[in-house]
Order: sequence, then structure tokens, then C-alpha cells
Amino acid sequence: MRKQLVFVMQNLKFGGAEKSLLTYLQHFDRDKYQVTLVLHTREGELLQQVPDDVAVYGLVPRDDHHLLSQMKRAVFFRILKYWPGLLKLVHPVFRRSYALTVGFMEGLSTELAALFRGPKIAWVHTDVQQNDWADRYFRHYQQQRIYRQFNEIVFVSQGSLHHFNDKFAVSNTAHERVIHNPIDLQHIRAQADRHDTAVLNWHYDTTDSYRIVTVGRLDPVKRIDLLIQAVRQLNDQNLTLTVVGDGPELGALHAAADGADNIFFVGFQRNPIPFVKASDLFVSTSQVESYPTAIIEALVVHTPVLATANIGVREVLHDSAAVLPATISAADLADRIHQQIVTGDQTRSQESVATIETIPIIMAQYDQLFEEVMSR
Repeated sequence: MRKQLVFVMQNLKFGGAEKSLLTYLQHFDRDKYQVTLVLHTREGELLQQVPDDVAVYGLVPRDDHHLLSQMKRAVFFRILKYWPGLLKLVHPVFRRSYALTVGFMEGLSTELAALFRGPKIAWVHTDVQQNDWADRYFRHYQQQRIYRQFNEIVFVSQGSLHHFNDKFAVSNTAHERVIHNPIDLQHIRAQADRHDTAVLNWHYDTTDSYRIVTVGRLDPVKRIDLLIQAVRQLNDQNLTLTVVGDGPELGALHAAADGADNIFFVGFQRNPIPFVKASDLFVSTSQVESYPTAIIEALVVHTPVLATANIGVREVLHDSAAVLPATISAADLADRIHQQIVTGDQTRSQESVATIETIPIIMAQYDQLFEEVMSR
């Protein structure tokens, strides 16, 4: 009989953790497990890519800006924060029996996963010291107490593990481990040559330019405004910047790029890889990355990379010349991009690609973890 697993996630909006979860859902062993996905809100660009044999449940309505849905969401958050036990009594999803619960992301996903019965695993996809976004969901000291309810905590990089233990003063690390996010190298290479209308139009608009690209959710932590400032200082160069993604910073970034006809916003793309492969340089200015999927995708399709330092970038690129100071200024970033244009420095690292663990290896690590936790 197949074992029943439940994965808990806030939503399936475009992001590295969400893409990693989707990769797992597409590759898990159907003979061994039956998987259910519980989302706080059933929404996100990646939702339509969930396999048909994975049941998906949403706990609260989407925020459609109507009073009723906003009231329901506000009540749910308040109960979860102050009377979480009440949710276990009133919501049927928490009364179902599963062999294993996986809170696949810090913050709300972890808080919800803690309400399920039976063995539990928590996943941490960020640097909790540099990016404290998850703290908003917990009362003082509640976060540490909730993490102690999990049988295992998994981190996607060594740096994220060390910073977690520093922040929460963890002394017993016996039930912690690092598993890198699953990266489907074959799928990335196949997707790179699939050109839809959006890609073809972009090709035409950027013809004969030196193409710079960045991909990710448009959040302040990504510091794409820094990249825009640097590109605007290179206005004497025949270059273009393409921003692939959507998010809360879109309006501010449009304002930062106002008047620059060489900066393109192409929005969320279900398949961003063709934009990356056809570009001359991938730049990441993110303040925080725990395991940078977009950078790995660029390396796989042989696009040179420049990236500001953080724990995830160090884990993938090590001490490569592609790693820039974390506090780099717009002027210095512009100089480094100019150097790349002029000299064509080899900033890609095929050694990094060679060390990326394949899907079968990562899936085997998942299975081993799940079986160990369920057998305790």
C-alpha cells in the first residue's frame, strides 16, 4: 500500500522553493507514495503545472480585494497565531491521517505543517539571518518552539543551516541535514530551445544588442533596482537589460527604468530558459539566496554569470570571479559589467555544473529521509 504524504506550502507563486516543490511532485515514486498538497491559498503561476494525480487543497480564499475574503483571511491568520489548536478542531484537513507531513518552506508553511498529527519535516529555503520575512508569522519565541515539534529540519545549503543554528542558538543538530534542491538538467536543456511568441518578439526587439538578463520574483531582496541603476550608467553601450518575473516591486522597478528604452520587462514566463540561453550575461544582485536555481539554470545553458555574494551563491560558484561583493555599488557593478563586455571574461563555471546532483540522486535522498523519519 502506498504511503500518504502531505506537503504544506503557502502558495505556488513563482519562486525557487515553489519550483523545487514542483520538481519533486513531477518526479516522486508513484508506486511508493501518494501525495497531497495543502496550500494556505490555492493560487500562483505554477499551480497549473501540478501533476493531475496530486490532490490540491486551499485553506483560505484568495485575496480578491472583496471584504468577505479579506475578513476570512484575517480571521484565519489571527486564529493561527494565537489559538492554533482551534484550527485543528474546526478544519477537516488537519484531522486527516498522513504517514508524513512536510512543511516545505519556512514561515506560514511551517506553522501550518506543525498542526498535523504524526511525524513531520520542516524545510528551510532561505538565510534566516539575512532574510527574516518568516518572523512575521510567529509570536516571540513561538518559532523556536514550533521547530522543536518537527522530527527533522532540512536545509538547501550549508550556509542556511549554519545561519539558522546561529539565529536560534541550536545546540543539538542531530536531526538536521542538507539536501540541495532538485535540478532537472535534462529538462532545462530541453526547455532552452522552445521559443514561443514572447521569446521571438523579444529576440527582434533586442537584436544586435549585448543582452543582459535577470530572472526571479520581483521582491526588494532581489535588489533589481541596483542592476537597473548600473545599466543606466552604461548608456553609451549597445546593451539591453531584460527582467523576467513578476512581483510586488514591479511598479517601483518600472519607475526606476523610466525613460530607458533598453530595459525590458517581460513579466512572468512559464519557461524563462530561452531568454537566459539567448543572453550574453546573467546577473543576480540578490541580497539573499539559499540555493540559487536561476543561476544554476544559466550555468546549465552556458550563459556567463555575475552574482553578488550570499550563502547560496558561494555554495554554487565557490570563489569564482563571477562572485561580486555583497555590498557592491551601482557604479562598481557597471564597471564589472563593462569589463565583461570588453574582455568576455569566462565567468561561467562548468565545474559548478559538474557538481550539481542529478534528479535521481536528490530523489533518493528525499526517499531515504522520508523513510527514516516515518520509521522512528
